[in-house]
Amino acid sequence: MAPGFVLDATTAPAVAEICVRLDGMPLALELAAARTSALAPAQIASRLDDALRVLGRGSRAAVTRQQTLHATLAWSHDLLEEDERALFRRLAVFAGSMSLEAVEYACGGDGLDVVDLLSRLVDKSLVQAEHAGETVRYRLLETIRQFADQRLRDAGERAARIRAHRDWYVAFAAAHDPERAVGVVNDTPQALDVEHDNLRAALSSGLADDPAVALRLAVSLWRFWLARGHFAEGSRWLEATLAAAPEKTPLRAKALLAAAAMQVRRGDLSARLLELAVEAAAIMREVADDQSLAETLHLTGLLAWVEDGAWERAVQLVEEGRSLAATVGNAGVVASATHMLGVIALLRGAAQDGETYLSETLDLLDRLAADLPPFFSAVTPGWSWELGPGGQPRMPFTETVLLYRRVGAGQAAAYTLSNLAYAVRLGGDPARARTLLGQSVSAFHRQGDLHGEGLALCHLANLHRLAGELSEAGELLDRSLEIRRRLGDRRGVGITVVNQGLVAAAAGDLGKADRLLREAFLLFEEMEDGPGRWGALLNLGLVLLDAGEDERARRVLRQWRELILIPMSFRPRAWNLLALAELERRSGNQVAAVNCVDEARRRFIALGDLSGLAYLADHAEPLLRGR
Repeated sequence: MAPGFVLDATTAPAVAEICVRLDGMPLALELAAARTSALAPAQIASRLDDALRVLGRGSRAAVTRQQTLHATLAWSHDLLEEDERALFRRLAVFAGSMSLEAVEYACGGDGLDVVDLLSRLVDKSLVQAEHAGETVRYRLLETIRQFADQRLRDAGERAARIRAHRDWYVAFAAAHDPERAVGVVNDTPQALDVEHDNLRAALSSGLADDPAVALRLAVSLWRFWLARGHFAEGSRWLEATLAAAPEKTPLRAKALLAAAAMQVRRGDLSARLLELAVEAAAIMREVADDQSLAETLHLTGLLAWVEDGAWERAVQLVEEGRSLAATVGNAGVVASATHMLGVIALLRGAAQDGETYLSETLDLLDRLAADLPPFFSAVTPGWSWELGPGGQPRMPFTETVLLYRRVGAGQAAAYTLSNLAYAVRLGGDPARARTLLGQSVSAFHRQGDLHGEGLALCHLANLHRLAGELSEAGELLDRSLEIRRRLGDRRGVGITVVNQGLVAAAAGDLGKADRLLREAFLLFEEMEDGPGRWGALLNLGLVLLDAGEDERARRVLRQWRELILIPMSFRPRAWNLLALAELERRSGNQVAAVNCVDEARRRFIALGDLSGLAYLADHAEPLLRGR
């Protein structure tokens, strides 16, 4: 609207006519109002009348609302200067909002002053300006974008501008890929949130025009999809780009491992997971140097563990990677693989072996340069082996196993301290475990690693919970939750809430525990996070069991047992089946109790879990009596 414009007896008739002719449509009226700085209302009404008459072949009644809007857009477009038209049509390549820098790259050239032209298009209501703090983003309303896209096609510029748009977002995604970080690695998914629609558009155009580039973009984005819980979407993009770019390259191997990560997050323990890992390793054996092959082999180890007894295959792959890394002098991968062997041992219940490997890892890390690029794959045992109120063992879900973070030496040492604390506690030394975890929290905090700090705080909170120090546990979890929310780590938020549920249950507040665990379950369900759902439901069943709600606990744990078995959950499955067996025995269902015990025994044997087999030898008789 022109400054000083007044609605009076002179201007009102023309304004009313404009409103009638544009059917009161807000966008069309806004476009018309934007012209009052150059045209009087009567002139605007006259020109609109001409546009609509041409469109309706002289019959105003024949003009639809959509045609009215289109004619208004065409009229407004025709009043633009040539350079304004050029920028306007090129903006059609963007999906959603856009930054000034992206516009300058994708739409600039030909002597266009992009900053000035954007301001003029905003003034004419063809472009929306969105202010957020110190930055401004721009947007075309969808109707306007479609109109501009047709003008872009008519000008013969669409292919070139789509390519420029794709090039910008490929570089943008690579710049925010934590794999390429230097120094302390902190994932920043928020930087990509606002560009997600444009990244999708770049992936789509890449699939159509340049599949190899689309694959590169997908590889840069998979950790963002993980952080934001876009597991299904990430799987679709990775599978589509892998199918479109079948060439055996190191990039394809990375994409295969990324696709496997999505399968893990969705809880898909199928042959497809093993196929992805095997193909990635095969490609690297064929086309890569020994350094890259060593790295890939140790990463595929856990992915090859798709059934209880396959842990031996997992160890074989990690050991092969470690040996090759040692041969070529890659001390970082040697340390990462040694750490991986320690976590595999803990996942099998071999606490002493785990402690040995993890202590060795700390020694190896201590010899490395602090400024190495990210080399260390962060993993945790994920489940906490503990005794319930009646002395019965169980393994609640407390953390992510495969974190899919690659970090440097300092962060790696902090993760190793946290996992060593787990091994030491299993070995019967909770005081030392607490000391190690305190060191882990401090190390993460000192380095500014918020992801690691949130995780270590959760782990430390569980030690306090097990010691009955519930106030301290609650404070630590509040700190963890604040960090994970600030990071935008949706899965981390869900896991912290799960742990808050365990603390509430330990305090005797079953209602709060139930609410928190169901809240976490719904969050995991929204993200299609199979392991998260599995763990939250398991914890709810264990909480109900401890509260004496036997029938509800039995129903929930039966429902949990029917869920698809998730990766790396074989030992928790076995131990928690014994809790369900006890409930089945109490209810008089001896057949179901025996079935649970038999499955647990099979899994303990396959895992080589001597502690599980020893427990069964001492405690299974009551469950098997009457067989």
